[in-house]
Amino acid sequence: MLKKKRMAVWFLTFVVQGLLLGQIVSARMLYDNFSGAHVDDQKWMNQWTDYTEMVREVAGGKLVSRIGNTPNRLIARNHLQFQNQSTIHTIRCDVTINETILDSGDTPEAFARVNGRFYNTRVSGGSTGDVWAGVHIGNRGNGLEAWWEVTEILDDNSTTFNELGSGTLAVPGLTNGVSYTVELAYDGSNGFTFTVAGVNATFNSGPARQRDPFNAFKGLTTGAYGFDGAAGNGYVAATIDNVYINGQTSAYDTFDSELDDSRWASFESVMEIESGRLRFHRQGFDQRSQVTAYLSDADATYVEARVRINSDSEVSTGARGIFRIQGYFYNESRGEGSGLAYNGFEGDVFADMRLQLHDDGSMEAAAYVGRSDSSDESLWADLEWHPFSTPIHTDTDYTISLQYTDSKLIFKCDSETFVYPVDTAQYPPYGEHRGLRSRVYLDDGEYGYIKTLVDEVYVDGAGSTPATMMLLLDSD
Repeated sequence: MLKKKRMAVWFLTFVVQGLLLGQIVSARMLYDNFSGAHVDDQKWMNQWTDYTEMVREVAGGKLVSRIGNTPNRLIARNHLQFQNQSTIHTIRCDVTINETILDSGDTPEAFARVNGRFYNTRVSGGSTGDVWAGVHIGNRGNGLEAWWEVTEILDDNSTTFNELGSGTLAVPGLTNGVSYTVELAYDGSNGFTFTVAGVNATFNSGPARQRDPFNAFKGLTTGAYGFDGAAGNGYVAATIDNVYINGQTSAYDTFDSELDDSRWASFESVMEIESGRLRFHRQGFDQRSQVTAYLSDADATYVEARVRINSDSEVSTGARGIFRIQGYFYNESRGEGSGLAYNGFEGDVFADMRLQLHDDGSMEAAAYVGRSDSSDESLWADLEWHPFSTPIHTDTDYTISLQYTDSKLIFKCDSETFVYPVDTAQYPPYGEHRGLRSRVYLDDGEYGYIKTLVDEVYVDGAGSTPATMMLLLDSD
C-alpha cells in the first residue's frame, strides 16, 4: 500500500511538473526569426527615423545604399553626406540600381540621386530661399528612367517647397544592375547641368542668387517615396562608386575601405535581413553612435535574442562597443498611481543586458540598471552593474535575455543568471520601450565599428508564466 502511495505521489509530481513546464514553454513566444526578405515593420521600428530597413556601408569596393519606407514614414531617404559641403559645386559618380519596389498609391518613387542645396534667393535669414537640385536614376512606375528637379525651400523648417523646374533625361535602355555615370554641376549663379550616361539637360532660369545656402547639404541619396494611398512598402537598393567633385581629376572616394570621416559626414549603419539573421551594425567617429530597433511590443515583460558580435568589429583605444537588449521598465516616483505627474524621464529606471567589446579586444556580458534623474536623460544614478562570468568571444552565438516580473529584473546570458531585486515603488515609466541596440561609446578622436548578427527574438506570450516559474527555469 505504501509503495502504491509513493508511486501515486511520484506520478502526480511528474504530471504537475509537466504542466508547469508546459506553462513555461507556452509563455515564451517567438517574436521574430528574421526569415523574411525584409524587416517586418509591424514588429520593428528604427530609432529616430521610423525606418525598419536601411543599409549604408562599403562592401565589395562600392558604397551600398538601401532604404525601405514604412507606414509611419512614407518618405524614406538614406543620405551619405559630404564633408566641407559648402565648397562643393559639382558631383560626379557611378550609380547602379539593383532593385526597386514601388509603394502602392499615387506617384510612388524608388531612386538613387546626386543632390544638394547650392544657393539662397534671400538677402538674409535661415533656410527659406535655399535652392535644392537633384539628378535621379529610379523607378516612378514605368521602369528605370533618369530625371532632374530644382526646388526652392519656402520655410526655415524645410517642410514646404516650390518646384522651379524638372524634366526627364532620355537615356535609352536603363537597366537594373548596370552602372551609369551621373553628374550634377552648379554654375555658381542660378543654373545647373544634369547628366546621366552622357545625356544632359540644363536649367538656368532659377531665381537670382543672393547668398550661399543656409544649409549647404550635399549628398548621395537613395529614397523610397509613397504618397496618397501608400502602404509603406517601397524599397530601393543601389551601389555607388568613383566619386569626383568640382571637376578634379583625382577621385574623391573609390570606396576601397570603410567610410572615412575626413570625406564623409555620415557613418556606416546597417539594419537588414541577410541569410535569416538581422545584420545590425554601426560605425562612429568622435562621439557616441548607435542604431536601435524598437519592438512594437513596448511593454513586453521578457525579451530574448540570440546574438553574435563579428570579429571584424573594432574600437580604438578608450572606446568600447556593445549590443544590448534594453528598456525603461518602471518609474520610482512619478506616473499613474504615484500622485505626481511625469517630468519627462525623471525617475524612469532603465535596464539592459549587454555583450561588450573593449579596446584591448576582450569581451564580457554584463547587466546594467540605472535611473534617469532628469527630464531629458542628462543626469543618471547608476543602480547596478553586474559583470557575468560566462566567457564571451567574437563570432560566437550567445542567448541573452532580460525580464521584468514580480519586482525583479532578471538578466541571463546562456545558462548564467543575475537577479536584481526592486525594493522601491514601481509606477508605469514615461519612456516605456523595449529595444535592441548596437552602439559605440566614443570621445573626441576615437573610432568604433560594432557589427552584430541577431536571431531568434522571443518575448513573453499571452497568459505569461508567474515569475517564480520563470525564475526557476532561469536558475537551472
